[in-house]
Formats: sequence, structure tokens, C-alpha cells
Amino acid sequence: MTSSFDPKLVADVLVNLFGALGTLVVAYNLRRSDPHGPVTARAIVALGLVAILFLVRSVAWSTSSGFLAAVVGILAAALPLAALLVAEGLLRRHAPRVLKLAILWGGVAAAVCSIVPKLPGIVATFVLHVVVTGGFAAIGVLLWMRDQTSLTDGENAVIRRVVAAIVLLVPLIATDFIAIMPDLPMRFGAVGALVALFFAFGPGRDTNRQRILSLLIFVAIAGLFAFGYLSAGHSHDMGQAIRTMAVGLCGLMLAALCSEVVGAQSERRKPADPLLTACTPEQFAGALTQHRLIGNALILGEGDVAPLRHRAFDALIAERPILKRADAPWGRAARDDGVERAMSLFMTYDATHIMRLSQQPPRLAIFALPQISADARTESEIAAAQRIGELIFTRMVTS
Repeated sequence: MTSSFDPKLVADVLVNLFGALGTLVVAYNLRRSDPHGPVTARAIVALGLVAILFLVRSVAWSTSSGFLAAVVGILAAALPLAALLVAEGLLRRHAPRVLKLAILWGGVAAAVCSIVPKLPGIVATFVLHVVVTGGFAAIGVLLWMRDQTSLTDGENAVIRRVVAAIVLLVPLIATDFIAIMPDLPMRFGAVGALVALFFAFGPGRDTNRQRILSLLIFVAIAGLFAFGYLSAGHSHDMGQAIRTMAVGLCGLMLAALCSEVVGAQSERRKPADPLLTACTPEQFAGALTQHRLIGNALILGEGDVAPLRHRAFDALIAERPILKRADAPWGRAARDDGVERAMSLFMTYDATHIMRLSQQPPRLAIFALPQISADARTESEIAAAQRIGELIFTRMVTS
């Protein structure tokens, strides 16, 4: 039994559905993080327009509806103007009047061509192609030629990511005009949009290098999907392998964007660090028991530390506010008196960390952290707890 589905159509519809969902996820995340920001409001409107475009053209391509195809043309013609409004917000200044008028009247011309009944389709497609790709390219140049000194480092970093996304997006948008390039295996505009969104608005805590690495990993995984599909004997068509890879890549990027939103929601629901409310040693000790990571910490007073006192041990504690058992001997000889005393303390309490709370008199907090929880963020939280504790205990001594 042969399938009646056109592989090109199925791939086009799937990547556009993924693109619409990914766009909505990014818009939701932006609104959550900055609900009243003027630039965010412009970006959300533009992203909403993109999502509607992807959804409408999925239906238009599936049903071959002439009316919906005209709606798609109108929506696509409006995209450069929406993108220009976002670019103005990023630059915090108006774009040149000539560029505004060119994009505005170009969009109007493309929209009119999309609804004129007797105009050859190839003409309408060509006009729309020029308006959309040319408009985005012009916006990319506008952002690139900005006055960097008038913007903050953070704003310049965001704009650099947006420019890089536009450079990738423009040639992929061109493939959406399949009437001009009928031999392509599929339309890649939605793929480019998802890549651009992931790079420009993806996981916020990641650096550009990490984003690029993530994309390369996604491409590799999607390539394995395509290889597995071909190896299973379903097809020997390279075009089908490209379509399989594109759909897999879009699915992975959508999953990554959704994961970022879920992770952000978990962070917001996380209760504030109880140590921040402590003002006295007693309050610090009580708050320490409520800490999600080091709630099992034991505070050792002067009498508990006295058997370990030695100038080498005191020097080690003075040099290192936090001793991590895995880092022993902490730049010293293994037979150093301070190292031996610290290791005996670790073994006595079966601990992984020693945290200095004060030097004179000596107070330490000692605790065990599961190895699976050891990462850079955890170590940062431990460092913050140490600083809070030392401030509180030192203030008690000096008052």
C-alpha cells in the first residue's frame, strides 16, 4: 500500500508547526521575564505575527486554498515592518526615514500583488521574495552599522546575536519561495526562524559559544536521525534524508526552548535562600538547616576545633574559606600538618566540604554534599552561604 502523502508537503507542514510553537514559546518567555518592557512588547507582536504566518501557511499548503495563500502573502509582507519596529527598540532610536518608507511601501506592494486575481503567481512570488529578504537584509545592515557607544555592553551583545541570526535567516527565507526554486527538497524558512530564535533568544544563561555548540549537537543528532531513516531502507532519496534531518532538528530546538521555559518556571518557584534573612548566628544556624543543599551542615565552635589547632591548619583555613575534600591537598604537600588535620576532620564527619565562618575564634561549618549535586552552580551557592555566615559571625565578634 503506497502513501498518498507528499513528503515535501509533510516536511514543510511539520517544520512550520514546530516553528509556530517555538515562536510562541519564545514570546511567552519574553513576556514572563519583562511584561511591561516597550521593546518586549514590540518583540511579542512581531513573534505573534510570525507564529500566525507559520500556522496559516501550514493550513494553506495542506489545503491548496487560494484565499489562505493570499493571507500568507499579506502576513509575510508585514514581517519586515514588524522586524524594523523591534530593531528600533533595540537601537533606542528611529530608523532612517528612507528605510522606513521603503519597507512600508514595499510591504504594501507585496500585499497588493498577493491579492490581485489576474497577476501571474510567479510575479507575486518574486515581489514578495524581494520585499521580505531585502527588508530583513536592510534591517541587519542597520543593526550592524549602529552607534555602539550609545548602547550598553548587554544591548550590544543582544544586537550582535540578532544580526548573526539575520545573516543565517535571510538565505533560508529565500527557500520559502519555492515557485522560484522548485527543485529544492523543502522550504527552510521555518527551520531558519527556529535557529535564529534559538540563537538570539534561546537559553539565557548560555554564552554564544554554548549556543553554537548546542546547535552543532542538534545538527549531529538530526543527521543521525536521517542516517537511521535511510539505513532502515525506507528511502534512498537524498532529498528525503534532508527533510528528515530538518524535521528532527526543528523538533530538538523546540524541545530545548520548552525546556528553558520549564527550567525558568522552576527557578521562580524556588523559595528564596533562607540564609538571606539571618542577622544573628542563631538565626544563621536555624536558616542553615532549611537550606536545600547544605541543610545537614554542622557548625563547629571553638571547643570543637581546638584539638585541630595548629599554625599550618590555621593558615590553610585563612587561605581557603571553603575546603573541598576532592581538591585535597589544596596546593600543599600531602604530609603538611594543616592538610592532615583537615583530612582527619573530613573523615571524622564523613564530609565533603569545610566552610569557614570565622577565624578568631575559629568556627567552621562542615557538611556532606552528594557527588551528583556537585556542579558550578552548587559551588556558587556554597560560596554565597560562606560569605553570609562569615559576615554574621565576624560582626558578632567585633560588636
